[in-house]
Amino acid sequence: MIVIGLAYGSLAALAGGRTELAMQRLLDGLLALPRLPILIVILLVVGLNGSLWTLVPALAVTNWMITARLVRGEVATLLRTDFVRAARGVGASRRQILFRHLIPNSLGVLIVAVFLELPAMILGESFLSVLGLGPGPPAATWGTLAQDAILQGRLYELVLPSAAIAVFAVSANLVADALHQALDPRQS
Repeated sequence: MIVIGLAYGSLAALAGGRTELAMQRLLDGLLALPRLPILIVILLVVGLNGSLWTLVPALAVTNWMITARLVRGEVATLLRTDFVRAARGVGASRRQILFRHLIPNSLGVLIVAVFLELPAMILGESFLSVLGLGPGPPAATWGTLAQDAILQGRLYELVLPSAAIAVFAVSANLVADALHQALDPRQS
């Protein structure tokens, strides 16, 4: 998720012009598609073996797009800074500018993007586990705990995994906000 989003967003911003516009329209189209049905199709095509080794790549394939959008915006902003202009002026190649200046200076946005995507990944896993498409026993995830409570008819046991998911989602968003404020040099 991180690598795909970083690569796509950086390349889109570096390309500029019509290429950037085409890459952004493709990204908009992908963001318009519902993620959970796509996840279900991917899991059915790949095969359900009930392991995290199948589920994690499927979640990564469907959750890289917001990271790519945030990274593209940050890299596009950084391309207009004085230090990037200076690097171009002394003859630095696009590759050198990307790896020495743009990616290191976009790590703050990348870390924030990861914390913003974590709740979506957890909710996706939980939903798929409740449907029976997630990892099975002995894996203990919040989704498998919820599925077990439903299958056993003990709906009161749904409270704990549901509350844990909700607390995690809120906490991840609060951490993302705090990291954004701490890592963004433009914040005073």
